[in-house]
Amino acid sequence: MDDLADKKFISFIIITKNEEKKIGACIESVLKASERFDSEVILVDSLSSDKTIEIAKRYPIKILQLKPYQEIFPSTARYIGFKYSSGRYIQFLDGDMILNSQWINNAIPIIEKNEGIAGVAGGLTQDQTKSPMLKQFSKYLEGMRVDKPVKVRSFVGMSLFKSSVLREVGTFDPYLIAIEEGELCDRITAAGYTLLLLPFHSAHHQVSKEYSILKELKKKIRYTIGEGQVFRRSTFNKKIFLFRLDLYKFYLIFAVLEILGFIGLSTLSETDKGLFGFVWITVVVFSLLWVLLEKKGVFYSVTRTLTASLLWPVFSYGFLKSVKNPDTYNTDVSLIKEY
Repeated sequence: MDDLADKKFISFIIITKNEEKKIGACIESVLKASERFDSEVILVDSLSSDKTIEIAKRYPIKILQLKPYQEIFPSTARYIGFKYSSGRYIQFLDGDMILNSQWINNAIPIIEKNEGIAGVAGGLTQDQTKSPMLKQFSKYLEGMRVDKPVKVRSFVGMSLFKSSVLREVGTFDPYLIAIEEGELCDRITAAGYTLLLLPFHSAHHQVSKEYSILKELKKKIRYTIGEGQVFRRSTFNKKIFLFRLDLYKFYLIFAVLEILGFIGLSTLSETDKGLFGFVWITVVVFSLLWVLLEKKGVFYSVTRTLTASLLWPVFSYGFLKSVKNPDTYNTDVSLIKEY
């Protein structure tokens, strides 16, 4: 737990759920990258129903598993992993990632040299996929490639943090359904620390070949609920709130427009409905043009507009979910395997 801090140099925290096809390669890559360090590898499993645990038990790592009565999200496993870690540095990664063997060697000297640097991330690569969301993520990753260390606002995908900073500002929020890394980075940067994107390859994301529209929709809904939760939490800090307001303003704009449209068309007289409808459509059109001009990409703008106009109730649901203190989360998990 937290009182064991700094007994190891680096802790690798792997989170899994049904990763039997990928977990072996992930663990082997972590063990190879950790060879020259005093390290620990902790796998936190979210109740896998396949052979993930059976495969993981073949390796010299610690395995924890969440319990059925707990609320379980990706952020939960990261939270638990940190609570049971003892490293001065914490490397988080998902069970479908293959860690670059040189990533830690390249990253540690940079994060060690300045007390103000809280965390670093590197370039990610990803398998080709049919998933629209993952295709968009691939484009994002291509745009994040750098040729020198660059200060960034947030990380996505995989990151290396100083445990002392996570103890100071709080680690991952176990109650977040999604966007947990962005929310954590918000708190880190608001506390005055620096996050760096480094010009080194950090890991490869193994993407499932399976794809279905239903799974994609569920993923998008989960992601949107997470956005609402993160926006709610941002109201506790002015700097974070203004940043998140800019990111999520389209949800708010279309929520207001659609609510006003419904109220107007259901309460006004037939005479007034014509004028109201004209004004309402004009505002909607200008809002769409604003999205197009700001994003400068027709496909992304149209997608973002449709998402905001259709999913703002889901975003609102996430925003209205109660905010629980992370310290209230039950950290009692099953110890499947010790070192």
